[in-house]
Amino acid sequence: MSGQSAEGRELVGREFLVRRNALWATLRGLEPGAAGFEGTLSELSALIGWNRARILAGLGLVDLGLPETETGPTP
Repeated sequence: MSGQSAEGRELVGREFLVRRNALWATLRGLEPGAAGFEGTLSELSALIGWNRARILAGLGLVDLGLPETETGPTP
């Protein structure tokens, strides 16, 4: 988990995976702009160390009118 944040490193093993998966599942069930979407996205970002654009891409939401710098590929 090389890109993992400090917060993500605090959770280990099964606890980390359960929390990460729950956040992804919550995001998949919400529409962008819905109550809770941005908070959940921010929490997942802090947990796994991915930026907003990368998480949105993981959800298949790459064309949301984001500035070019946020939609480009991330390492």
